[in-house]
Amino acid sequence: MPNTSKLQKSFARKSRCPRCNKLTVFVHTYEYGQKRRSIATPKDPATVAECPRCHDSWFFFERPATIEVVTGDRTVEPAFAERLVLDNSKAATPLKRTHSISREWKKTISLESEQTRTEQVTLGLAIEGVSLGTMAEQAIRSKHSLSEEQTYTYTDSLDFEVPAGTIRRVTLSFNHTWQHGTLILTDPEEDPVRIPYKVIDSLTMDVAQEDEKVS
Repeated sequence: MPNTSKLQKSFARKSRCPRCNKLTVFVHTYEYGQKRRSIATPKDPATVAECPRCHDSWFFFERPATIEVVTGDRTVEPAFAERLVLDNSKAATPLKRTHSISREWKKTISLESEQTRTEQVTLGLAIEGVSLGTMAEQAIRSKHSLSEEQTYTYTDSLDFEVPAGTIRRVTLSFNHTWQHGTLILTDPEEDPVRIPYKVIDSLTMDVAQEDEKVS
């Protein structure tokens, strides 16, 4: 038989409805589809208790909590930049160069700062030795098929032709595309906890260049 829920324990301890806080010596229960005036512990694990005064209800036994991952918008944010200088200032002919790019990246998860607060929420989700933050990250990894060890490689090749008597300055701006979402942790006895998160979904690159003529 599962453990008694927190709300039912509160009623048993105080003889007060955990919803309206009014005194009552018994509750109605709905077991196997039947309404009963309950004194003994019911046998149906799905039993719902009801206050005879306010008629609000709660689960008699603990119910499993749920974790839902809902994806949202995508945004692009600067990650890092690299600069190249192609100096053809002293030559009388054009300079041709090919620049190869290979950068590794990972699909990193970023939880909002409010996560530090939700570490204190039990939600009935707790597994001994496993923090709520760890469970949240595992749920996100499952949703997005992420592996802690997996890395990706961004590759590209740029061809440049710098005119004679010219210094070309090139800026390679790398950007992260973030997939945003919300992790919803729901306990039948608590208000849902919503944890915004984002995951790096891809690495892209923009190229900007500026030429300086040298007389």
